[in-house]
This record gives sequence, structure tokens and C-alpha cells, in this order.
Amino acid sequence: MSAEDLKGSGTETQTDTGKRLSPAEWAEMTARYEAGTVSIQDLSNEFGVSKSAISQKFRRDNVVKGSKAPQISAAVTQKAVENAVSSEEERQKRIDETKKQSYQSATMIHVMTHKLLVDTAKNSHPMDSIAGDLKALKAAAEIFQKTKDQRYHILGIDEAMGDEEEPEILISDLSEEEIETLKGQEEEDDGELAELDDMELDDEE
Repeated sequence: MSAEDLKGSGTETQTDTGKRLSPAEWAEMTARYEAGTVSIQDLSNEFGVSKSAISQKFRRDNVVKGSKAPQISAAVTQKAVENAVSSEEERQKRIDETKKQSYQSATMIHVMTHKLLVDTAKNSHPMDSIAGDLKALKAAAEIFQKTKDQRYHILGIDEAMGDEEEPEILISDLSEEEIETLKGQEEEDDGELAELDDMELDDEE
């Protein structure tokens, strides 16, 4: 078979098996062979073309097996690095969001609990009268903690966790000294609540 027979004059190239291959098929064979991922035998079996036809075509076109492998490897490595950087940036963003939300949740529970105790003490009501509210706040705090732990675990956030259990909200009467301390801190908690509201508004925007 002559070189002219292999080259063909139209959009297809006829091989010695009589099968015509399109330029796109030859381009695919060439790319895979230059990448070093297939042999001529593999291409012959897949495309139904004789090994001799493929060898002659590749020799004429100076196609060498694996000649593009270094460039392809470098491109794949670069893409992998870019993907890794992108993934790490996304992970760090989620970590920052999780920590911010955890702080907001903890602050909200703290402020609500503190105000409930202060208001009860100011009105001289017994602590038993707010037992249900305190238990509800405690349950909310436990849910927030469980959710935070799950998110920290998924994101792989390292956090030194002590062996001690979470402190429980105790339902009991406050002493006069404790009441005065709570009253003194009420103004500070009002500021924390306002700051928390501002942070939530920023998140909505």
C-alpha cells in the first residue's frame, strides 16, 4: 500500500483492511499513543485497523509513543494542585463560618439564660418558676453543642476537648451576692445581644 493510499484525498483515510477512518479517529489514536497509554496492538483491536497501517501512518507523521507523556503529566499535576488549593480554600471558609456560627449560638444561649435569671431575681420570683424555661435553654444548648461537634468532625477541626462534661444549668435560688453580680453584668449582656443581632444582620446581607 502506498503512502497516498493511507493519506487519502477526502475527509477519511482508507486502511489496508478497507475500513475508512475519519481525521477525528486518527487524531484520537495519535493523542492516546503519544500519551503512552496504549499500544499499536490496542489501537488495532479497538479501531479495526491493521498494525501495519497504523505503524506506517505514525511513522509518516512522526508520532512517537509516550512523547507527550511528560507534558500531560505536568498538566495533570498542575490541575491537581489547583483543585487541592481550591478545596482547601473552601474548607477554610466553611471552618470560619462554623466557628462564627458556633460563637453566635453560644452567645445567644448565654444571654438568654442570663436575662432570664436576672429578670427572675429582680422580680423576686423563685427559681422554680422558670425551671421549664431553663430546661428548654439547656436542651437547646445541648443541640447546638452536638451539631457543632458533628460539623467540627466533618471539617477536621482540631480542638482540645477536655474529659469533663458540659456544665449543667442548675435550677436553684440565688444568693444576694449572686443577684447583685447578675445585675452588674446585665448591661454588658445587653451589649453582647446587640452585637449578636448586628452579626446576624450582616450574615443575611
